Amino acid sequence: MVAATPILTNGIPPIADLQMKGSEASKREVGLSKHLSSYSPRKSSVAFGKIQFDCGNIVVNKTHGTSMSIKVFISYAHKDESHKDSLVEHLTTLRRNKIISEWNDRQIVAGQDWKGQISQNLEEAQLILFLVSSTFIASEYCFDVEFGRALEKHKEGTAELIPIIIRPCDWTSTNLGPFQGLPKDAQAITSWSDADAAWMSVIDGIKRRLELFKPKDQGSVTEVADVEKKN
Repeated sequence: MVAATPILTNGIPPIADLQMKGSEASKREVGLSKHLSSYSPRKSSVAFGKIQFDCGNIVVNKTHGTSMSIKVFISYAHKDESHKDSLVEHLTTLRRNKIISEWNDRQIVAGQDWKGQISQNLEEAQLILFLVSSTFIASEYCFDVEFGRALEKHKEGTAELIPIIIRPCDWTSTNLGPFQGLPKDAQAITSWSDADAAWMSVIDGIKRRLELFKPKDQGSVTEVADVEKKN
């Protein structure tokens, strides 16, 4: 009998054809490996309006595990709660886009140690907003305790402070005086003919501050303090 002639594929015996395909696949794998080894991903960023918040410039809030979230603490007198509610409402977009996480004392639930909760969240805060009025200045807890500790954090470099003037008062004669206030020209919210325009001026000022936001890490400051105590 005559041996069967192997079926040719493109003029090449099947075994040789398979060997050639295997060689081509190997080359493609090598090429892909080289491409991946040279790949450098871009830094992730979140665009908000005309402001670009980049991971390389925004401090990571490790406490909350969100890569783009700066913790904001709102300090206010309860007489001014309606103004606090307006601020929280106008911060919605920054909060929804994970640029900030916001805390105020109305988030304390029944049974919690309210002083402990305020102290803990104040310590974790990287940006502290003060709703300034004559009532705020007159409050020993708001001014002496919350602002007092916030001022220490500012000097340590672990937090930024922004006074938001909601009612006309003699705030420039206090320790808040050196800080640039909001809204524009530190004109009190209640003196604007359009309250929403006043709050938009506040939000624009906060967004500009966030662009330059680079506080020290709280953990590193604590470690330095511990070393100084030991020495």
